[in-house]
Amino acid sequence: MRSSPRRPSSRPRTSPKPTTCPFRWTTDPSGRSGRFTASVPPAPRGLGRCRGRSLCTVESPTERSYAVRTYGCQMNEHDSERIAGLLEAEGMIPAASVEEADVIVLNTCCIRENADNKLYGALGHLKALKAERPEVQVAVGGCLAQKDR
Repeated sequence: MRSSPRRPSSRPRTSPKPTTCPFRWTTDPSGRSGRFTASVPPAPRGLGRCRGRSLCTVESPTERSYAVRTYGCQMNEHDSERIAGLLEAEGMIPAASVEEADVIVLNTCCIRENADNKLYGALGHLKALKAERPEVQVAVGGCLAQKDR
C-alpha cells in the first residue's frame, strides 16, 4: 500500500524562535580574569534597574567620584591605572582628594616593606572619614590584601 502525498497545511508553518542565554563569559584582553555579563538593554539616563527589569530612579553615576591610591611596586601602578579606567568607564570622575571621593580604592603590595605601614596608616585615617561620611566606600586590593585576609 502506497502512502498518499501530504497535503499542505492551511496554517503557515513557523519555527520557534531560537532562545539564547542573555549571559556570557567574557575575559579581558590579557586573558587573566573573566566575568559574566548580561545582554540586558541599558536603562534610560537617570533610571536604573531594580529587582529584575523594573525601572527605578538612581543617583546619576557622573555625580560619584573616586580616588585610587597605590602602595607598592610598578605592577600595582599599572593595576591602579586599569582600576581608574574601569571606574571612569562606569561614569565616575576622579576626586580632587581622598576626603572628597565617594569610592576609595587602596591598591597594595606585600613585597615592598614600607607599603604595609602606609596602608594601615591610611586605613586609620579612612576610619575617621567613614565615621563622618558613612556612604563612602573603601576597597583594599592587591597582594597585601590577599595575604592579610
